[in-house]
Amino acid sequence: METARPVWELVSVRLPTVPLPSGARPRELDDLASSVLRFAIGSTRAAVEDAAKQALTVALDVFICAGRDGKPVYINSVFQALARRWSPLFRGTPGGSMWNKKPETLTRGRTEMLDAGVDLTKIWTAVCDGVDGLYTVSMIGGPGHARGRSVDPIDGMALGGARPWVSRGSVSIEAEESSP
Repeated sequence: METARPVWELVSVRLPTVPLPSGARPRELDDLASSVLRFAIGSTRAAVEDAAKQALTVALDVFICAGRDGKPVYINSVFQALARRWSPLFRGTPGGSMWNKKPETLTRGRTEMLDAGVDLTKIWTAVCDGVDGLYTVSMIGGPGHARGRSVDPIDGMALGGARPWVSRGSVSIEAEESSP
C-alpha cells in the first residue's frame, strides 16, 4: 500500500468524472471497487478499499508503460495485469498470458478478482479515456474490431512523489493474502 495510497491521493482528483443525469461528480473509491464494498465493514472494508487503490495503480501502470513503449492498451491488457495479482487460479495455471489460459480459468479468475474487491469494468472505465495531467488516449480499432487505446503520456506527468513507480517500469503490488 506504500505506492497505492499516494497514487490515489495524486490521481483521484484527476480521474474522469462520473456522469449523472444532473451533471457529473468526482470519481470515488465506490466507483472503483467491486460490489463487495457495499457489504463490507471495518477491516474488511478497508481491505477492499485498499485493493481498489492497488488495482487503480496497476491499471495506471499498464497505461503509462504502454505509452512509454509505444504499445496499444486493451481491456485484456488490464485484465491480465490485475488477474496476476488478484486471482490465485490465474497465477496457478500454466501459461503466463491470458491467451494461453482456458476460458474457465479466465471466468473464475474474474470472479476471484471481484471477490477481492477488484472490478475490471470499473477500473477500465476510470482509466481508459485518459487521466488529466498524466496521459491522453486515442481510440484504436473500430466496428467489428477490438477497441483499444493508443496512449500519449503527458510530459512532466503530475505524479509528484509517486514518480518512482513509473520510472521502474512497473508496479510491484502483490495482492495480500488477507484480501476479502
